[in-house]
Amino acid sequence: MPIKEVDIVVKDDGSAEDLEYRINHILRGFPLELTNISHAGGFDWRCRFTAREGLDIGFRKVVEMQSLLAGELDIRLVERVSGPAVATV
Repeated sequence: MPIKEVDIVVKDDGSAEDLEYRINHILRGFPLELTNISHAGGFDWRCRFTAREGLDIGFRKVVEMQSLLAGELDIRLVERVSGPAVATV
């Protein structure tokens, strides 16, 4: 089952609009796209990334995205929102 959404919390002292512009520039053409930014307190911003329609995304693409973002942003947290991790009892 592919990963559908990932939240990444980044530290940035700019506005949500500036951060959105920077992230979209960094990830231009990437299979995960920025779909939401919300303030998480202080200088932290929670960014929601969603797989583009029709694409199956695995963990390797999430790691690749983290690597691209880490070149310009301080990543605080990465959380899978929806995807393959399913608890079994």
